Amino acid sequence: MKLTKISKEEIRSVLGQFGIHNADVLIRENVTPEQLIDSMMKNRVYVPAVFVVNKVDTLTPEEAGAFRRISS
Repeated sequence: MKLTKISKEEIRSVLGQFGIHNADVLIRENVTPEQLIDSMMKNRVYVPAVFVVNKVDTLTPEEAGAFRRISS
């Protein structure tokens, strides 16, 4: 797999900051430097998520009332 979000030099730099200067590193997905740091710290987990955004906050009070009458 080709790493496009992080370079080998960045990986070496991050590992060096954690005191790792001689290691074989296996990366199984295209990670960012922040994700590599988080995985080294072992206190963060990335969970797939879906965000749903609507425009209900842009309704006027009259429109909100009409929507409540329709949906009831």
